[in-house]
Amino acid sequence: MVGARKFFAKVHEIEDVTIRTAYQSLFSEPSSLMRVVEFAQLRKSWLKVRCSNDQLAIIEKYVHGSFTDKKFNHLYFHAIGNYSAFNTCNTWVNKGLKKAGLKAVFYTLLCYPVAELYNKPIRCDQ
Repeated sequence: MVGARKFFAKVHEIEDVTIRTAYQSLFSEPSSLMRVVEFAQLRKSWLKVRCSNDQLAIIEKYVHGSFTDKKFNHLYFHAIGNYSAFNTCNTWVNKGLKKAGLKAVFYTLLCYPVAELYNKPIRCDQ
């Protein structure tokens, strides 16, 4: 997950979201963080994308090149690049798919267009 540092630092529960924090995260303070989590097993809600070993290597390089080894805290690393209302986590995913030569949309702020390419109706909050 990649997003605005301001948002991840201040919002721990949905109730913590304020108009000021949302605005600053989307428009005025775009420095970003990336949450890196290891999962023990696959989840049913995940989108399956079939790719070759070469494409997987491109995606892995893209992901690893998206954050530094400098930790912000125990959950987040400083990301390379900036998050904004026009460069969202969904935009980041779409760019990675494009780099690997996989199905991607021209541009997206939301997860739905990419999910629909892979024939998976999803809720974007999963």
